[in-house]
Parts: sequence; structure tokens; C-alpha cells
Amino acid sequence: SMSQLSLRFRVKPSAALCCPVCNGVFRSPAISINCGHTFCRACIAVGACPADKKPLAADKIIPNLTVETQISDLKVYCPFAAPLKKDAPGTGTDSPMYAQDGKLLGEADPSQCREVMLIQDIAAHLDVCPYARIQCPNCAQCGLIKRSEILSHLEACRARACAYRVVGCAVTGLPAEVFAHEKECALAQGVDVANAGTVKELCTLGTHLTRVVESLTARIEQLERENEELRSRTAELRATTLGPSESLTELPTALTQYYPQECLGTDGELVMPFNLRSLGTLPMQSGPVWCITSYKHMLFTTGGDSSITVWSLASAEPKKLQVLAEHKASVHSLCVAAPSSNASPRSDVAGPDSHLLYSGDAARQVVVWDLSHQSVTPIHTFDTGDDIVSAIARAGPHLFTASFGSIKAWQAWAPFGLLFSVREGLSHWVRALAVNASEDLLYSASHNVVNVWNTADLSKKKSLTTNFGSVHSIALTSEFLICGTYNQNIHVYGIDTLAHVRELQGHLGTVHALAVSPLGKFLFSASLDGSLRVWSMSNFLSVQAIVAHDGSVTSVHWHSGLVFSGSADRTVKIYKAFKGQPVSTQSTPRKSTAPYQACWGGAQLPPAASRLLPRADNEDEPNVSNA
Repeated sequence: SMSQLSLRFRVKPSAALCCPVCNGVFRSPAISINCGHTFCRACIAVGACPADKKPLAADKIIPNLTVETQISDLKVYCPFAAPLKKDAPGTGTDSPMYAQDGKLLGEADPSQCREVMLIQDIAAHLDVCPYARIQCPNCAQCGLIKRSEILSHLEACRARACAYRVVGCAVTGLPAEVFAHEKECALAQGVDVANAGTVKELCTLGTHLTRVVESLTARIEQLERENEELRSRTAELRATTLGPSESLTELPTALTQYYPQECLGTDGELVMPFNLRSLGTLPMQSGPVWCITSYKHMLFTTGGDSSITVWSLASAEPKKLQVLAEHKASVHSLCVAAPSSNASPRSDVAGPDSHLLYSGDAARQVVVWDLSHQSVTPIHTFDTGDDIVSAIARAGPHLFTASFGSIKAWQAWAPFGLLFSVREGLSHWVRALAVNASEDLLYSASHNVVNVWNTADLSKKKSLTTNFGSVHSIALTSEFLICGTYNQNIHVYGIDTLAHVRELQGHLGTVHALAVSPLGKFLFSASLDGSLRVWSMSNFLSVQAIVAHDGSVTSVHWHSGLVFSGSADRTVKIYKAFKGQPVSTQSTPRKSTAPYQACWGGAQLPPAASRLLPRADNEDEPNVSNA
């Protein structure tokens, strides 16, 4: 079987993809959600973890699809490839061969098959590989023979049977001998050779049909089980059908009520084991989905044009409520602010007790929107005086805007005057802003520097210079500062010390956006590689990788038990966590994503080098005009 094949790799497998028990590349990797260790399914047994001896339970061991996906991307040699013998001369070509434990076996033998393929393509290759060993159709005792030599073997095979074997003849021999015998075979009387061949074919067909029936029977049993599960789930959905009296503004929203909250604790946090499943898709009008944010039952999204789309999450199926068209240029940043006190909403003037949405665009403008009424209305517009408003955040009475080499603090309500401005140490695009829970600290990401500012006066408190590439996105929890980088990895730092804690590997492209669950136990990351990943922050493991978009994933947002992802394919996907083991989420073959690649930094941020004099030679940003 495929699981028993001895795999030989074209590139040395990473130690992270090898089982600590058998020391080979994982086969059917399974992860213990109690301790976070991964082993081959055959190497792990219920009892104690081989690594730390912690107790293991069968219901706490689930497939590690993240590792399985990474292994499926490894290039392997044909199973019938072999390394050169020690004394054999090499060909001088660069074709090293590695064993499953990472040991270099030598150079691939040119006299054997040297095809390199993905693991999932092995079965298809073996159907045509000239070096594959196949059974002699005459006799099992002949053993396995190379496909390329089977014809010459049949010509010399002494196990060729008489065509009248189906009616009892036991004569075998060389093909020429058997052919001569068939002309005089005593059992040939009344039997036409053609008919004898037909009988043989019917016997073979009968065996094949028996196997087909067995396969269909197993499939029917599986479908019956799935049908029963669907009946049960349908009954649950009917029991939670929305009534006409439910308010549009009640929380939790009707969308989250419609689907059973099986994986959310009383604190609103996700509980393992779970897997995210897509609930649907929201189509956008044009361009990549750069920003997603939410407020109560409303979801706000921005695309490649100058509008903001408002969606209602109050019904089982999200509906478009409004299109905000106050901006004259593409919107690059969004921020929502709830009242700073328990006072009732007021909209007569934008003050501390107002429900407000802030949006920044490519024309330096910030528009302030009132969220107090059924329809969202603009109440103020001001010019930041810089460049593209690449990021925006609010902390108490202050609104912060970011641009190229600049962060500014404004009054968060009327008259929206400029309070503070900093440029020192900001020689690059400020791509991300984040405010901590107590709203006394502002975190900014500019190139490979993360600065921490006091929100009261925008004075710098501390600074972190990374060596892991330009920081494109940041997220905060009570324990960690999390940075998504241009160099495709995510780096975790202590929130107080800024000491490096862990590197999260798995993405194959720039990490555009990050979001965290309510208590910071899980991280969601969006990447240029077209995937959305879910990470456990308790053990820093990827628990699910989702490839549902046809382009780079440019934004991600958490709201009341739902996860939203926006993409360069001009869609927003909605996900919900359901109880159970993670499942594969790439259900259909992906189309070419070339037209749907985009680099985040506030939509199409110009390369930083074009803003510097003299031009910087070490600029590592992509040319977004060609992205």
C-alpha cells in the first residue's frame, strides 16, 4: 500500500516533519491536543505521550492536517529509484537522494527510475513507470517483473497456459509449445478457442463486478451515516430558526444563533477540538478586499474602489444594507469606536458617547461616520496632510492615523483637531497600528521596527528592531505581541519584554493580516499564499489551514464567533467553528491565482524606495504595480 512504500526524498526533509519515535517523515501525522506533540498515527498509542509522558486520550488525538499538507508538498523519487552503489561512478548531475530520517543515501542511480514527484502523484506514476514491478499474468511464481521487460518475459515464460484451461486442460509451457498443443488439445472438441477466451473474460469480469459491488455497498453505508448526521443537524437548525420578533440589533447576532455554538465557551472563547467551516461568500464589486471590521450586527468591507459596503449579520444569511460613497479614492483603513462610557448613543454631535466609524483613503482623507441610526451617515471629513492613510486606530479620546514615515494623533471627536505628530525613526511605510486592551499603549509596525507609544502624548516608550523581515501586520494579546512578516513567517514576542518567544512557520508568502480570538488563545493569519491559518497560542501549533480563496488572502477579522477573510479574488468568506476534528477545506481545484495576487500595506502602497532620497538600495518591498 501507499503507506508502506519506502520514500526517498529529493531534498532533505526538515526535522520538524519527522516523528520523534520512528525518526522518519510522519505517516498519517496525529497531534495530541493536550500537549501539542505530533507523531505518526502508528507510533502513538493511548496511554502516555512518548515525549513528555503526559496522559493521552483517544478523543484528544486528532489528525495534524497542517503537517500532512506540508509533507504532501515534499518532492520524492519514484519508489523504484535507488541510490548508486558506493563504488559506482556518479553522473555528475545534482540528484541527491535522502532517506526518511534525513540521511543522505547518495546520488540517484541513472540505471533506475529517476522521476521526481509529489507524494500524492506516486500512484498515478506507478501505473506507467517502466521500472515498476508487475505480476506475470501467467504465473505468480514468476515473481514481479519490470514493466519494460514484461513482453520479453512472456515470450520466454514456461507458464503459458492452454487456451482450453477454462474447460479443464492443465498443459503449460512456452508460448510456441502451447500454441502447437492447442491445435491438437483433446479438450478442444466442441469448444471454439474464441468461446474459451470469452469464458475466461467473463470469469475475470465477474470477479471485477464482485469487487465493484463490495465497494458500492461500503459507499452506501457511508452515505447512510452521513445522511443520518445531516438529519440530526437539520433538526438542530430547525430548533433554532429565527422568529419574526427578533431585533435587528440584538447580540449575539442571528447569524451566530442560527448555527449551534458548539465550540464557544461561556467566555466567548473557542474550545478545542474544532474546525472552521465556510458558511458562505460575500461578493465584492471590484478589487481586493483590503479591510474588514464590524460593529454589533454590521460588517464593513472595502474593495478596490472608493466605497465601503455595509452588511447586516442579523439574519441567517448576510444582506447588503448600504454602500457608503463619501470617499473619492480607495479606502485603505477602517476603525470602529464604541462609546467611552455607558451613556446612551447620541448623534447630534460626534462626542465621547458617539458610535463612530473612521475610514482613511488614498487621498489623505479621513471620513467619520455615525453608527447611531439605522443608516450609516457621514458627519465629518478631514485631511491628514500626509500620504495614503495606511492604518488607523483609536484609543480613548485620541484617533491615530499612519502613513509613510508618519503617525499622527487627532481628537477622536469634534472638532477633530491635530494633537501630536511623530516622524522620528519612521523612515518607511507604517503598515499596521494596534492598541492594547487598556488603551494606554499604541503599537506601530514600520519596516523591521515595532515601536510602542504612550497614547496620552504619543511619546515613545520602547522599540523593537527585528531581524526577520519587514513587519506587515501585528496583533496583541495579554501575553504576546504577534508580527506577520514579508518573509512569510509569524514571530511572537513577549508583550512586556518584547523578547522573541517563537517563530510560527507554515505560510509560503507575506502574512498580510492577523486577528486573535477574544481571550487571545487562537490566532488567525492571512497570507499571500492564498491560505488562512488557525494557530493555538498555548502551544504555537497550526491547528488548521484553509485554502478557500482563489487569490491571496488580504484581511481577516473575528466577530461574535465568526471569522471573516477577504481576498484579492474580490470575495469575503465567512467561517464558523464546529466541534470535531479539523477537515480538509480545499474542496475544489484552485484556478490560476495570477490575476488575484495583491500585497497589503493599505491597498496599493507605493514602494517605500520611491519616497526616499536618495533611493534605498536595500528595499525589500514588492513592486505592487506588478503584484
